[in-house]
Amino acid sequence: MSPSALPPKRALEDPAGDQTPPRARPKHASTISPVDTSPISIPQHLLDFLYSESSISKIWQVAQKALGSPLGPLPHRLQLQHLCRWWSANLHQNAARRDTHELGFMIAPWAIKAWELHRDPQAYSSLVLAAHSLASRFDRRVQSLRSWDVCYTKRYTFTDPTKDFLVIIDNMLNLDLLF
Repeated sequence: MSPSALPPKRALEDPAGDQTPPRARPKHASTISPVDTSPISIPQHLLDFLYSESSISKIWQVAQKALGSPLGPLPHRLQLQHLCRWWSANLHQNAARRDTHELGFMIAPWAIKAWELHRDPQAYSSLVLAAHSLASRFDRRVQSLRSWDVCYTKRYTFTDPTKDFLVIIDNMLNLDLLF
């Protein structure tokens, strides 16, 4: 059943009646799974997309636009705020990750909007924690953030962080989280 087909009071609820926020899927989890043909199933690649940080950031962008627009076809602002918080609830835990250089991509897009639009203290705390987590990847000897601890490709393998220091240009795209 599509969300628009639900009665208004249930529009914010999961169609199956589940009130718990979705769990963030680990990056290493497989994105390929058999597709169940039952009408309420969702293909795994769609779940990965829906639960991704960038998709949740899009929900926050809709909420941001709704704040500046007259009443129209958009959901009520409180409904949007609820949706934003519900979908981002389990993303806060990613701010503590110290195993990736991509914290700026994972946290900033949705948490900055949550802070700017609603002064959400949990979003602010997640931004600060993510900045500290990202900063922990800095090495004074190399004067850079470590991109990965290990890396395996068809051409090479780096498995010892004490000997190998992997850096890619992507690091530059996460620096705004630090400043």
